Amino acid sequence: MTINNINKTTPTPTGNNVVIQQRKFKFIATIFGKYEDKIEISFTNKSINIKVNPGTTLQKKYQANVNFDKFNPKETLKAILVISSVIDKVILSESDKIYLKNAIGRLKDDFKNKQVSLRFSTTNLIDIKELHELGIELKDIIVRSKGPVSFQNPLPGPFAESAERLIGSVVMTENNKNEFSQEYNKDMQTIATLEGFKLQIIQTKISINPEDSQVVLSDSSRVTPISKDVFAEIKNAYGYSAPTYFTDKQHVDYHRGMGSAMDGVLAKDMKQLNQDSIKEGKSYFEGGNILTATSTDNSKVIIIGASSFDINNAIFRTNYVTYNELLEAKTVAGQTGIREIINQKTFEMMATDLNIRPEQMLFIPQMGLHIDTYLRPGLNGEIFINDWGTSVKLLTALLKLNNLSAEEKNYYSSFLEHAQAMGKKHENVYKETYKKLTEYGFTVIKVPGVFYSKKTLNLPAKHINFMNGVMGTGNSGTFYITNGSNFPRLNNIVASIFKHFGINNIYFTGRSLDSFSFDPAEKSLLKFDSGVDCRTLEFPKDDNNK
Repeated sequence: MTINNINKTTPTPTGNNVVIQQRKFKFIATIFGKYEDKIEISFTNKSINIKVNPGTTLQKKYQANVNFDKFNPKETLKAILVISSVIDKVILSESDKIYLKNAIGRLKDDFKNKQVSLRFSTTNLIDIKELHELGIELKDIIVRSKGPVSFQNPLPGPFAESAERLIGSVVMTENNKNEFSQEYNKDMQTIATLEGFKLQIIQTKISINPEDSQVVLSDSSRVTPISKDVFAEIKNAYGYSAPTYFTDKQHVDYHRGMGSAMDGVLAKDMKQLNQDSIKEGKSYFEGGNILTATSTDNSKVIIIGASSFDINNAIFRTNYVTYNELLEAKTVAGQTGIREIINQKTFEMMATDLNIRPEQMLFIPQMGLHIDTYLRPGLNGEIFINDWGTSVKLLTALLKLNNLSAEEKNYYSSFLEHAQAMGKKHENVYKETYKKLTEYGFTVIKVPGVFYSKKTLNLPAKHINFMNGVMGTGNSGTFYITNGSNFPRLNNIVASIFKHFGINNIYFTGRSLDSFSFDPAEKSLLKFDSGVDCRTLEFPKDDNNK
């Protein structure tokens, strides 16, 4: 089998339909690559030629060719029929049969109805007029930057998570305690092939998400949080009251597990990585509560959830300053002065660990366990943020449609009720967040990105999150890998918004291995509040992984 230039940028042929077919045949070619003794595929930037070798259970030689420069629907139909015949007659694994049958079904739909699947790419962009009819005005979801922010002698800090970044490799973990990891890893393998980055899957004995266990710096070195269990001491530290958010037993247990991760099993498991440079920090952090982005003037800024500062402020008090030193400082500076000194020392401690200057850190209000569940850096200093008000407008418009199924109506109503409650609860917090982000040079894009429904007598609980994803630039240009949902309308609407703001390809992951549903994505979010970004650790492209 020969797949030529499969990892190189493909020139755009004329017509969206051509691009759609090209991408889907490339996906099929990738799967067939495992069976080169039975199938010969020649794939170039301009055409695909499929030959099925005679023998085994095949009675004749099958052959088809699709030329992307001179797109011919008859050739496409012939290719579809060839691949359909191959699937059942060539010995394939059950999972590959499922993927291929799904791909063939989508190609047939494309040919017949010009419908486009959101399985691995989105090209049926919803235009501005249609978004308007769904209650979304582009001018209303943009909060403009208040001007560029420049820093004197800025440091490189962590590997940025904006869409401009070039990803060289992605690390994911797999173990029998981390449900749904196989489904996500299967999808990511295909995306890695299409976009040109390496994927490394590490077998681990614990289910801590790799995103939370460490932070990757710009030079590919890694820094891990302090491994000491700091939570036991914090509550009573010099009269300091621990942040309410961290007093919940479930959260404390999680953070304790994270804090000791590098001192235990995960540290040994992660040594399988090629990168050798790793250090333990003095501060405590979780990668999901840190997002590194570039603002409108290309300045690197680390956005951090406020609770991370609170916890590190307490860590500094309990671990890095003595009682006598506090008394001495109080005598010189007074109680207010002590607080200011400790705050500044906390900033410096965190900045040193993350190889950034203190002024490059932006602390925003905490609205969940981690900020990466509702915030995502985009292109050119843009930040996508889940906005409950935008969700309310969208869901209200959707509920007026005449072609909704009963299930859609019930869930949209439940999603709407939750969005209204959360919007009211966090109204002032969002205003403060928008103010902070725009003052630091970011333009905020308000997205209907999170949907939640509690379990009722008639409906199972649902959790959909389009914000916990991975941005980057690859073979297709800019791309965004996020979590799929079983609501095609929502997938398409959100993908279209991202595409309107410069993201070329949107990939939906977390599909079941034995069906065509996104149950694993929804259940993972419901059970663990974790999506594809939590499950990945990205490294920059360099001379070793071009």
